[in-house]
Amino acid sequence: MHAYLARVFNDHNSAVIEVGGTEDHVHILCFLSRNHAISQILKKAKANSSSWAKSLGGKCMKFSWQAGYGVFSIHQSQIHPIRKYIQRQAEHHRVKTFQEEYLEILKEYQMPYDERYIWK
Repeated sequence: MHAYLARVFNDHNSAVIEVGGTEDHVHILCFLSRNHAISQILKKAKANSSSWAKSLGGKCMKFSWQAGYGVFSIHQSQIHPIRKYIQRQAEHHRVKTFQEEYLEILKEYQMPYDERYIWK
């Protein structure tokens, strides 16, 4: 799945640096395209990867993405630490769940949200 997502992003002029995650989420660190809106890239990545996963059959037939996503920009000096963070997702989330961490990030950066809708 990660390699598939990287290909979609690369095909849309968003050079991928790292892709990783766990069973319930994925992180994509990339340089954003100047020619494609991130919303359109993500729409294409979700649709294409979902179709691909379902084509594998078995348990993958029920694969689906949640409706939403989060996009965050970082300073160039943070590329290496973020890349390492993505590579260590399984280890990292033994201590803190993705949901706990995501809510912490939203609160830290004072991003408004409604928890009734955030996990749909």
